[in-house]
Amino acid sequence: MAARTVTAAPSTWFDKGPNYGSYEGDLGTIEMASFLPNRLARIAREKRWLYLAIATPRFYIAVCVVRLGYASNAFLYVFDKEARKLRVHRSATGLPFAASVSPTIGEGARVVFDAQQIRVRVIRLQGSATYSVDVSAPGFALNAELNTSGAPSAIAAIANLSPGHVNTTQKRALLSVSGTCTVGEEVVPLNDAWAAYDYTFGILERHTSWRWAFGLGQDADGNGIGFNVVEGFVGESECAFFVRPKQDNAGIYPLREGVFRFDRKAPTAAWHLTTRDGAVDLRFEPLDMHAETRNLGIVRSSFVQPVGLWSGTIKTDTSTHAFADILGVAEDQDVVW
Repeated sequence: MAARTVTAAPSTWFDKGPNYGSYEGDLGTIEMASFLPNRLARIAREKRWLYLAIATPRFYIAVCVVRLGYASNAFLYVFDKEARKLRVHRSATGLPFAASVSPTIGEGARVVFDAQQIRVRVIRLQGSATYSVDVSAPGFALNAELNTSGAPSAIAAIANLSPGHVNTTQKRALLSVSGTCTVGEEVVPLNDAWAAYDYTFGILERHTSWRWAFGLGQDADGNGIGFNVVEGFVGESECAFFVRPKQDNAGIYPLREGVFRFDRKAPTAAWHLTTRDGAVDLRFEPLDMHAETRNLGIVRSSFVQPVGLWSGTIKTDTSTHAFADILGVAEDQDVVW
């Protein structure tokens, strides 16, 4: 199977229709009114979220804000590799106005949430290469700057889901970090950390499901690495391997769609991940888990996100990257919304 390739992101996501495809770079401002003019329909069907991850050699920090037309949600957690467990684990739901997710994740991005003692602010000013991140919750505070300079480009996808449904998503990894995270009484410096994000904005199908894998750390040669692999939903158009060498230029390598093997009834047992071309061969050891199960009648969800350690190999067209016990997550999501 030939290696997958991507082109530069288009100047606009919509031009007489969505510019479907898989791209390298920022999609700019996403304005769903051009795709679905009916405002009430957008309220019912539009979904936006930002998932932010920061990984040090010891800690994996996750913060997520979800903005639906009729509700909002946020969760955060801190996984401690030495303790092999979650040290902090918080979640909250709120009315729609409790959250805001801007129609861009590039310059001018603004993501906020404020409800049930969880406060999130992620801001990137016009003309700036840096995201300012301020998050607080009981027993937790995150004050950090995430710098895009020198990081690999984003993998971006504009996907045709079905008639009347479209999704845009952008994943980026290996942003440099400064600042601190406070976990209980412990202050954790973040100067040796990498950051990544998943930004998604779409008119999604009522029933949506996927499996997702994400890891962030260093390979055996000391290069910064990150990977984003999904099965289902958008598919291979968002799958990518990110590399930030110690000296050379950073790079992004498109991957094929993932193939996940795991026990849905026992998600904390080992997972195995490959891709359809065999370039990825990874094992995941879950050590703790974030999970949410809701049944509100018209809205139902089953969502598990084990956090733990990834090991194995990822091949590009020029090299093979081996790594052991880097921090990350796996995910099994099935939602009716």
